[in-house]
Amino acid sequence: MSTITDYTDAEWQTLTDAIAMVWVTVSTADMNLISLFNETKAAIQYMEEGKKTYQNSLLILNLITTVLDGKMQPPNEKLKTVDEFVTKAEAKLHEAIAILKVKATPEEMTDFQNFAYGVGERVANAFGTGVFGKGEKVTEKEAEVLAKLKTALEM
Repeated sequence: MSTITDYTDAEWQTLTDAIAMVWVTVSTADMNLISLFNETKAAIQYMEEGKKTYQNSLLILNLITTVLDGKMQPPNEKLKTVDEFVTKAEAKLHEAIAILKVKATPEEMTDFQNFAYGVGERVANAFGTGVFGKGEKVTEKEAEVLAKLKTALEM
């Protein structure tokens, strides 16, 4: 079982960046001011719930703590389009998976894949289409982004 101490600072940053990029990329896919609030709230709630769901995975618990305690460093790039966000997220997820293939157990790899994808799913389901977001929850754009992220996670 791996913990934060098994990873270099750069590797840990990559893992936390990957989780953050899933969150931000799905949110950006079909965003407005109200949806941004609801989707951020949903991502944070998912991580809080993850403390219980993944209570036997020190890797995921450490990632959750890093993200929720605000110890993540925001990306220094200015991404402008959904495609730029998707490309960056895919790259970060590929990097994270490569790191985990070397340092994590198969169970931790599966936990990471499920947790990262779960963040994206929760964000996509947080706000619907139409007036006040009461319509279809996952938009076509969000579904496309989720499919690309799922592929990058090797799921």
